Amino acid sequence: MFLHRLEIQGFKSFVDRTEVRFGDGITGVIGPNGCGKTNVSDAIRWVMGEQSAKQLRGDSMEDVIFNGCPTRKPLGLAEVHLTFKNDRGILPTEFTEVTVSRRVFRSGMSEYFINKTPCRLRDIRDLFFDTGMGSHAYSVIERQMVDHVLSDNSGHRRFLFEEASGITKYKARKKEALAKLDATEGDLVRLNDIVFEIERELRSLARQVGKARRFQRLRDEIRDLDLTLTAGLVESLKAREREARDQWQEEAVRREGVTAELDGLEAKLSDTRLALLEVERELATAQGGLRDREEARQEAQNQVVLLRERAAGLARRADEAAADAVRMRQRLEEVRAREEESAARRDALSAEREAAQAGAEAGERALQAVEAELRQRREVAADHKQLSLDLFSAEAEKRGACERIRERQASLAERRDAAAARLAELEHRLGALARAAEEGAARRAGLDAELDEARRALAEVEADLADLAARARERGDALARTRREAAAVESRLATLLELKRNFEGVSEGVRGLLGEGGAPAGVVGLVSDVLEVPARYLDALEASLGEAAAFVLVEDRAALEGALARLRGLESGRATLVDLAHVTAGAPPALPEEPGVVGRASDLVRCEARFRPLVERLLGSVVVVEDRPTAAALAARSEGGLRFVSLDGEVWERGRVRAGSARNLAGLLHRETHIRELTGQVADLGLAAEGLEGEIAALDAGREARLADRARAQEQVDLRRAALEQVARDLDSTERERRWAAAEADERRREIAAIDAESEALGRALQQAEDDLGDYQRQLGLAREQLADLDGAVRGLEARREEAAARAQQARETLLRVSREEGEWQAQWARAEQTRRELEAGIAARTEEERGARAQVASIEAEVAGLEAGLTGLLEARRRSASASWRCRRAIMRSGRRRRGSTRPRASAASTRRSSGSCSTSSSSTACRRAPTSTAPSSGCAPSTPWTPKRGPRRRRPRASTPRRRSVSSRSRARGCAASGRSTCWRSRSTARRRSAGRS
Repeated sequence: MFLHRLEIQGFKSFVDRTEVRFGDGITGVIGPNGCGKTNVSDAIRWVMGEQSAKQLRGDSMEDVIFNGCPTRKPLGLAEVHLTFKNDRGILPTEFTEVTVSRRVFRSGMSEYFINKTPCRLRDIRDLFFDTGMGSHAYSVIERQMVDHVLSDNSGHRRFLFEEASGITKYKARKKEALAKLDATEGDLVRLNDIVFEIERELRSLARQVGKARRFQRLRDEIRDLDLTLTAGLVESLKAREREARDQWQEEAVRREGVTAELDGLEAKLSDTRLALLEVERELATAQGGLRDREEARQEAQNQVVLLRERAAGLARRADEAAADAVRMRQRLEEVRAREEESAARRDALSAEREAAQAGAEAGERALQAVEAELRQRREVAADHKQLSLDLFSAEAEKRGACERIRERQASLAERRDAAAARLAELEHRLGALARAAEEGAARRAGLDAELDEARRALAEVEADLADLAARARERGDALARTRREAAAVESRLATLLELKRNFEGVSEGVRGLLGEGGAPAGVVGLVSDVLEVPARYLDALEASLGEAAAFVLVEDRAALEGALARLRGLESGRATLVDLAHVTAGAPPALPEEPGVVGRASDLVRCEARFRPLVERLLGSVVVVEDRPTAAALAARSEGGLRFVSLDGEVWERGRVRAGSARNLAGLLHRETHIRELTGQVADLGLAAEGLEGEIAALDAGREARLADRARAQEQVDLRRAALEQVARDLDSTERERRWAAAEADERRREIAAIDAESEALGRALQQAEDDLGDYQRQLGLAREQLADLDGAVRGLEARREEAAARAQQARETLLRVSREEGEWQAQWARAEQTRRELEAGIAARTEEERGARAQVASIEAEVAGLEAGLTGLLEARRRSASASWRCRRAIMRSGRRRRGSTRPRASAASTRRSSGSCSTSSSSTACRRAPTSTAPSSGCAPSTPWTPKRGPRRRRPRASTPRRRSVSSRSRARGCAASGRSTCWRSRSTARRRSAGRS
């Protein structure tokens, strides 16, 4: 099996379709840094099923898609095709050529193919099992895998041997089978739970069938009794009607007084609302300043990190330059030694060459002297021989030459006049062309300046567009993350609210009392609803309270009787009711002052003042300690009356301890805490998402405007470039014409100078020819006499020349040998000298580079110190802004509490007004709904004093599915509305009260 072909498109730096063929003899991929070699190996690993983005040097699978560059747009997908030759049948398929493909889109969707047929990732992994191929097999080994192979840990080396031995496939199948078995066991457990639940419901339904039959029998009896009682009831109802009319008249009078009081409270509410709006504006201003300082602080931190990285890089460069300088100095010493040796040998050969040169020169001089004398004698003899012949024709030739010279002088005069006229015309044209060239150069300089300005404007627009696009991408990513986080938080909040609406975690009696048709009049809620406990003490106080966390709180004795009546009628189980009006707390036992004691549990709980006696009763004798050993030691030394609970939830008393897992009632306080925390998170995330959407819209609008600016700037650049090109063409044409005219003018000047020189030469030649004519006649006789003497002297000189030539040849051979050897040593010395100069220059450059790098490091360190000082100032400003924001929020909370306090007189008036007759139930329900609930989770333990709350009878009846009159979510919305200070909620409540008073 051989790797045959790799096709890549859109994967990392391969934007266009690229095909890499792995033919015979290819052993690797080489290239400079940053050319994409690692991207080839990443593509092979990715197409074979790699699922880790970090292994591919990215944060997510979207990072493998080409993300664009200044000249190319981003792509929407990346795909890789890997082809293998399966001639030996190693791969479990009948094809001789197998192509594995993978494609990923920016939406996150991935596709896999085998021979262009869609398949699963598991199919690709099964294809490469036991072949040594795969995303984590030993066919693709990175540095970490090499370290594992060389490690002493046998587990790190095991994967190579398992892959080579062929057991990887079976281990994978075993792992998959075990996972399926675990999933099947989990399904069986869930099925058993479902069967158990269904059987329990069947038993409950059987009991309900018996109750239904009894109900039918009793209903017939009740019908007969009702007919008997009806006559008596009619008479009693008439009497009650008369009494009700009298009471109605009294209530009308009271209603008028309450209405006047309500109008006064409405006026106070308006004043409070105006003050609250002013505080909210101050809060918005403080939050804006805080965001600006946070952005400045983040930018300063980023600059500090970048400058520190740059300083580290410069320090490394300085160290490398110093090391290079040391190595170069060592090599320079070696080169200088070789240079000195070469210089010594060169000097010796130079002396030898000078001696040989002197001998050769002496021989040459002797030979040249002989040859010169021989040549002179021969020339003289030849001259004398020729002289006699020349003198006969010289007279006629000189006469013809004089005539030709005179004719040539006349022709040259005519040519000179024509060349002078043409030269004057060319000089005039050159002046005009020079002026035109100056004007064109000025025009081109102006256009160059305009073009540079237009290009700068275009570059600024491009930079703004790139910045806007980057910021828009960042805001989009932040918005997506915020929405995902908000969806997750809302899902968790909905689950917890559903559990709270269904009263999960409480007894059947409590669920029936509070869940069917809403809570009765005067019922406040559960103990866990009114307590607020810090998160650190949740486990301890949850264990301390135990079942008391699910106790039902009622306002007074009347509410207690109503709740008991309803509980007995439901027959759905037991519930513990607590009458807040009769709860008292005595003096708590003394708190031991020992190490490890956190404090009294009642002091760690926050609640309203009216619930404080209940908290002291439940938690006054509970001491919270740091750990179990402390609780055990304190319980052993305690004389009674105190219970000690550790932070992890173990309760210790003298001679008794409660530990382990409580699954029935545990979690009510935790659930309330999570609901409040998640509600705040949902609101914060919603505001963050709205802010990001506004920023994205603003960035899009800015980008559209900058796109229009870029189009206008590009148009200006094109216009300036076209005008500049036209001016350049005109200047080139003018320059060519000027060069042609200047060349022709120079040619005419040279022609005139040549004519003048030739005329002067012709005049001198004419005079010389006339003088020579007489000289030739006198010399003819003398030459004939000397010719005989010269022939004898020539023969003697030829013998001397042969002897001198032999000596000169020997001297030249010696000089040639010495010069050749000297040239070799001279070349060696020159190379050493060149190497020395290069090393000295390199040492100077490295020294200068080290000095510059260390100077830059010092400058960067100074800049980092300045940025850190500015960052400290930004942090201080951020602290001041946060303090201002906290003060604004505290003012809003105080305003919200004042509003809630202003509503209590109305509730008291309404309760007084409806204290008689059939109106008591409605007023109690309204008061219950307006009663504030706790805003944080709490916990505690059951009381240690002998106190037995009143309980309902242990009668059961089928659970009814009637809807509650008011859900927990509606109460939460009412509380959130009151806390946020919205005027509409208060107005709607006031209107509802007036309407309720009218109906009464």
